[in-house]
Amino acid sequence: MGNTEKTVYVETLYWRNCDPFATVAGFDRAAVIEQARKLANDELENAIDQDICGAENPANVDEDSVRDNLETDLCSTGCSEYTYTDAIRDFLDTEHVHELDTEGITIL
Repeated sequence: MGNTEKTVYVETLYWRNCDPFATVAGFDRAAVIEQARKLANDELENAIDQDICGAENPANVDEDSVRDNLETDLCSTGCSEYTYTDAIRDFLDTEHVHELDTEGITIL
């Protein structure tokens, strides 16, 4: 039996001008996008809770303005496609490969 090449979908989240804070990899494109959106929303809510507003004068802005400012700085690479072999070689370690194989999705 031949080795069937699988497709892995990957999306990475980061704050503008910062290193990535999360990467989602999985076999189901929609599941990867959904999980990345959930993580982005959690990160956004966490930033709001910590009063990291991205506004020049934080004392004079309301929550909607804070959210708008932060949303412009929260970035995504978009959902990219890789072969399973390339994904393992390029960015997945043993733990994440195991999780991907057993659960179909992993968060790095």
